[in-house]
Amino acid sequence: MSTSEGIVDERESSETEPCHETKATYQKCFNAWIRNDFLKGNMEDKCRPQLLEYRACIKQYFTNRKEVEVLKCIEQYEKQ
Repeated sequence: MSTSEGIVDERESSETEPCHETKATYQKCFNAWIRNDFLKGNMEDKCRPQLLEYRACIKQYFTNRKEVEVLKCIEQYEKQ
């Protein structure tokens, strides 16, 4: 969830949820990017590698669980 400043609360990534490590890595990068780059006018997406790793992890999680409908939604989103 986001705070009022638009920064993601890193504590929300529970160790019991799937992909918690990749999520925490992405959130840490995103929060640093917001503070150090975005708010200063730099729009370069420095966290894309971490985001792609997190997305791949989530996709693999749902593939392993055979969650066909969720995977269809993910694939549809990726086509946009």
